Amino acid sequence: MPAIERRAPRMAGGGVLATSGPLKWSNLRVSLQHEVPTKRKITALGDCLVIFLRSGHANVSFDVHGRTTTDRLTKGGILFLPEGQACEIDPGAVLESAHIHLWSGLFSFVGRRPAIEPFVAHDPVLEHLTRAVVQADLEGLPRSAAFVGAIARAIATRLLLLGQTGAKDLGRPGGLSGQQLREVQAFVRENIEREIGVNAMAGSCGLGSKGFTRAFKKSVGQSPYQYVMSARVERAKRLMADRRLGLAEIALHCGFCHQEHLTRVFRKVTGLTPGQYRNSASRQEDEA
Repeated sequence: MPAIERRAPRMAGGGVLATSGPLKWSNLRVSLQHEVPTKRKITALGDCLVIFLRSGHANVSFDVHGRTTTDRLTKGGILFLPEGQACEIDPGAVLESAHIHLWSGLFSFVGRRPAIEPFVAHDPVLEHLTRAVVQADLEGLPRSAAFVGAIARAIATRLLLLGQTGAKDLGRPGGLSGQQLREVQAFVRENIEREIGVNAMAGSCGLGSKGFTRAFKKSVGQSPYQYVMSARVERAKRLMADRRLGLAEIALHCGFCHQEHLTRVFRKVTGLTPGQYRNSASRQEDEA
């Protein structure tokens, strides 16, 4: 059985808290990471990668067959990247995550090896399995290889199920359908400069306001208000790349009442003021 690739994607300014490398597991490797809120790319690897989010939230995007897909990863959710698949992660806050590298040959052992596309899922079975791997890593027991090997096969089997059936929301009964969620997200993007209320968000996907908030939170892990504020902050981040725009102007373009409102929300979401974020991003560009 080939060794798992040893590269561990890391976010600038973050750090690896623990790794299973010394345990010499054969078909799975895990690293526990602390990641700062800076956009980055994960390059394609020779093995499959599961990122389990232990805390925080992030937007993720990846290209499949020339089509860019963007999704939201929240606490308890996983991002699955098959071998050879790259992606971009844009955290909205400091993240605590587990990066689980799976030997791609596992999929041939548990079933016919299909071409699974990358996806974001929130599934309780997969969450329990990944938590078990994290716990085994933290314990560092020398004879854990057989135990973890069984979990690795179970993770591969579950990923096959989610990838083949498209049932990526098995852990979210009562949430929005995929189509409804896309309609709400598009509505927020198109109206980000205006006031956005729950009634309008519910109407954008053909629902009444009653029960919408609960269903929306099940689907994305945030209330509608929190989601809108996060979306405004993400747009502000993009606009800050244009140094010609002042913060007061950016605030209005993102639907904030004024610059102070932008600063207050931005710091709550990212832990940084807009000025600190802009200066940090500028320094990273200069270093690159």
